[in-house]
Amino acid sequence: MKKSCLGNLPPVVTGTGLKKITSKIDTGRKRVTTGTLLTTTSSTTNVSASTTSSIKSKPTGSASSLKSTSSTGTSTFPRSQKGNQSRPCQPSKDPSVRAFVQANARVSNMTSLFHDEVDTQSISAALVKNARKSGVLNLSGRNLISVPMKVWRINELDENERLTVSVSLDDNSEDKWWEFVDLQKLIIANNYIKNVPCDISNLHSLQTFDAHDNQIITVSKDLGKLTNLSKLDLSHNMLTTLPEELGELKRLVELNLSHNSLEEISACFGNLTSLRTFNISHNNISKFPGDLGFLSFLQTLIMSNNQLTELPEEIGGLSGLRTLDVSFNCLKLCPAGLSELVHLEILYLQRNKLEQMPDVSKAKNLKELYLQNNLIRAVNFEKLSNTKINLLDLRNNKIDDLQLDCEDMEFLDRLYLDNNNLAELPDDLALLPSLKALTLDGNPIRGIRLDILQRGTQEVLKYLRGRLRLSESSERGDTGVDLLPERNIPVNNVVTTNGGSSDLVVPPRPLPSRKSKSPSRRKSGGVSVEELGIDPFKCKASRNLLLSGRQIVNLETNVFQLAADNAVTCIDLSKNMMMTLPSSIELCQEWLVEIKLDFNRLTDVPSSLSKCSRLQYLTLQNNQLSELPADFSHLKSLREINIGYNRFNTFPPCLYQIPSLEIIIMACNKLDKLEPKNLEKLKRLAVLDVRNNNIAIMPAEIGLMTQLKSLSIEGNAFRVPNYQIISQGTDVIMAYLRNRVIQ
Repeated sequence: MKKSCLGNLPPVVTGTGLKKITSKIDTGRKRVTTGTLLTTTSSTTNVSASTTSSIKSKPTGSASSLKSTSSTGTSTFPRSQKGNQSRPCQPSKDPSVRAFVQANARVSNMTSLFHDEVDTQSISAALVKNARKSGVLNLSGRNLISVPMKVWRINELDENERLTVSVSLDDNSEDKWWEFVDLQKLIIANNYIKNVPCDISNLHSLQTFDAHDNQIITVSKDLGKLTNLSKLDLSHNMLTTLPEELGELKRLVELNLSHNSLEEISACFGNLTSLRTFNISHNNISKFPGDLGFLSFLQTLIMSNNQLTELPEEIGGLSGLRTLDVSFNCLKLCPAGLSELVHLEILYLQRNKLEQMPDVSKAKNLKELYLQNNLIRAVNFEKLSNTKINLLDLRNNKIDDLQLDCEDMEFLDRLYLDNNNLAELPDDLALLPSLKALTLDGNPIRGIRLDILQRGTQEVLKYLRGRLRLSESSERGDTGVDLLPERNIPVNNVVTTNGGSSDLVVPPRPLPSRKSKSPSRRKSGGVSVEELGIDPFKCKASRNLLLSGRQIVNLETNVFQLAADNAVTCIDLSKNMMMTLPSSIELCQEWLVEIKLDFNRLTDVPSSLSKCSRLQYLTLQNNQLSELPADFSHLKSLREINIGYNRFNTFPPCLYQIPSLEIIIMACNKLDKLEPKNLEKLKRLAVLDVRNNNIAIMPAEIGLMTQLKSLSIEGNAFRVPNYQIISQGTDVIMAYLRNRVIQ
């Protein structure tokens, strides 16, 4: 072998040694499998220092592929995916081959065989051109370690572009500067990017920023300057903290921070009042900040796979929530506020440490509840009353008792009870009118033959119905067929069982009606706990005092004392005949969160109600009120007030001093004006309903209240904005009013 004339480079191999090495290289080429990228260029005669051969390799596991080209030819193989069993054979295993390839690669000034470097500061002209026209730039899966600087200044022309771009209006060139649009959507997903720099603030029109599946450690606070951003995806990165400035993204609708290493949720997120979807699953979060309770328009919240040990009462403020996922955490109890989520449809609570079922009796739209893999011992269906639940999953708990209330379970069609401690089943399961799937595997059930259990849902229900019929027949002392005329099983579930010499037929039986409860008699002197038949144990369990539609004129003090003693958070006195609310309501000041007084005959409200400092929801519609006590300004937790269908001539001044207010409903009163300077004090006000009043002029300054998401003003005396504008909704109304301010 001869020494190389190139200094310290390994000697160039010739002769017999060269033949052996090239033979090994050829063998390596033949053995290359999926996952190796191989590009070769060779001459047809002698191999010399100018001959180049470059083989690039990158560790497996990325979602993208490398490409390598040469002057004479290209051979490309797809990279292997994560988890391949076999590792591709590479020619670099032999030291002599390694030396040969490195020497020739250095001579030709090419990238080393053993490194993969991607030019992150360049971007193809075609991509730039397309992005300028469409407003969309997709750089996903390009092995980038940083974002090319050109992206942050995409509408700035370099010298070459200035020479080619058309400036003539008559030119037919495709590159017309006046057709350029601001970048609105940037996708840099599936790369190796480590940070989001401050330069991102240059993209002031950006609406979507997708940076999932990178290695991002830090995010610049300047991201908070993108005031038009509506979708932000930073999932599957390495974030441990986030800048407080993200709370300035007032138009953000969708936020995905899942699969990072975050340990807390900043309180600043409570300012993202437009947020509809928030995914912060698969992190290390141990506390849920109460400030998030102000996100009243949030519809989907996913916090699964964290370290949560409790949920705050403020979660009840997420009034628009439809899906809540807090599965795979360490929750032991659920707050009463969970029942305030009246729009909630799906609730995931599996894989926690719950020992009892949550009370969701006021979540009237709840359809699916997942509680599998907890520590629940008893099932109290009363906690599910008033819901529309059709799926209840209680698998893998410690349940040994079912407290069934068929009256509250009329929609339930799937009930999963596998792997619990049930020794027996209540016969009343057969009365569930919609039940189609009942699973009981892994329970030590006695009293029902194994072959019946193994035949499935319909056979089990058939058996329970027959047993129920026989039990009731025995109680009546009957020896023949008991048709049970006062109770009916649904017609499609009629069962015939053979017993002795005759067939026993169980006819239809309806569920008992809620309306069968007789209302309390009228009593002007005050109705007591005993006369109302209030069950203190039920009050304590549900924390609700429900007295709607009982023809009540007045209440004795002991009613509110009972509510206070049992920590009642909700009192419902709607649809009665009350002319005033007893001042003894102040006894409930420590716990009361909601009170309903709508559809009564109230002419005034006692100022003592203002002592209920935790009150968040107050309903007074359909009464005869013309003013509110000045002391109502002390209700600093009040978030929603409904005083529609009353006799108000002016906006109650006390409401201007309650900064926590989010919803004000004053429809169908006699208001003659709105005061924008005072309304501007309500920084959290999102819904204002003043329909069907006597407002003569609609102040244009209302359009500057950017926090307003719903403004209802139809049916008033003003002429502008006109009906065509009003009928198009809040956004159009607000834009119209803002333009009038500017003019």
